[in-house]
Amino acid sequence: DQYPNDKIDKYILFEYTKGFSGKHMLSQIYEAIFDRKEICFTHCRFESDQPTRRVLQPYILKEHRNRWYVIGKEDGVPKIFGLDRISSLEVTDTVFIQDPAFYDEIFRVLYDSVGVFAFGVKSEDVVLRFTGDEAPYIRSLPLHRSQKIIDDSLTEGLTVEIHVKVTPEFIKDCILRFGDSVRVVSPVHLADNVRDIHAKALERYE
Repeated sequence: DQYPNDKIDKYILFEYTKGFSGKHMLSQIYEAIFDRKEICFTHCRFESDQPTRRVLQPYILKEHRNRWYVIGKEDGVPKIFGLDRISSLEVTDTVFIQDPAFYDEIFRVLYDSVGVFAFGVKSEDVVLRFTGDEAPYIRSLPLHRSQKIIDDSLTEGLTVEIHVKVTPEFIKDCILRFGDSVRVVSPVHLADNVRDIHAKALERYE
């Protein structure tokens, strides 16, 4: 039924989503993590139509923007897989010993990241200047837990510093979505990258 049937649905509107592919596997993967059992599945990347069979020691389930990911180790290497790209999941009988140091690494990486794909990326201090119109929203809902206000002017706008891993997800979620309301002050390589992205976007309209 597409219409609200109770008081919550009638008076509170949640963000609409049809759900995501792979949600039926959440409970299986959760149980595998709890029982410390390896999982086996077929994985197909968006940019490839060649599926591969993978064996993973699962450690964490992570949600980001209505998608779920499983983070674990494959042949001793940290790996992240989107559940929407997984099929033919099997929970094996192979029990593995969880590495506490890897748990610490996962939380350390995610603490400085926006999204999930941040392993192997160093954290940097990023300074962003927002226009006065955008400033109230950045003050009330920080971009990242590390956000610090370094200049707040009614005429010049708001300048913030965040300590974060500069990943494609960060650039899309924390910079590009604000359009011309934000400017990257530093680091220079990030400012150049964002400038190139905007220039390529402009070419599509010429």
